[in-house]
This record gives sequence, structure tokens and C-alpha cells, in this order.
Amino acid sequence: MNLRPLRLSTTQADFETLFQQRLHWSADTDAAIEQRVADILADVKQRGDAAVLDYTARFDGLQADSMAALELHPHDFKTAFDGLPGAQKRGLQ
Repeated sequence: MNLRPLRLSTTQADFETLFQQRLHWSADTDAAIEQRVADILADVKQRGDAAVLDYTARFDGLQADSMAALELHPHDFKTAFDGLPGAQKRGLQ
């Protein structure tokens, strides 16, 4: 499954209709999502790190050969923070 976020623009003629469709959630949809999440959690509980690495590859497109490869270190956070525009930095501070 390859999902991409839907982009809406208020300048679209059918914006209001498309927007309302995105706001509507049925109980069936919610139940299906809850079940899928429960299945993933059960798989991680059973298979541990191997399942986490599989889901990371599947959902994030990141191939990691170990959990250590997924770890973030203080310098990673500093680099990310330093790369933010000023307004975002001030908002986080």
C-alpha cells in the first residue's frame, strides 16, 4: 500500500466537499484502524526488534539492520534544531 497525503487548496472549486469527506469517519473505519494497530502491536510483542525493523522499512522506507541504527543522538537533535527557520526555533524555545 502506497499512501500519500491528500493536498487540498481553498482555491479549489470542490474544496468544501473534499474537506468534508476528510472529516467524516465511520465506526467501521475506526474499528478497522484499531484492529490494524492491535495487530501491529501484537506482532511487535511477539517478534520484538525484528518486527520493529520490518515496520520501519515498510512504513518509513528506512532500511536499518539493527535497532542501534534507529537511535538518535544529541548531535542529531542539535543539527535538526540548528536547521530550523528562526520563527520555529523561537517557538520551540
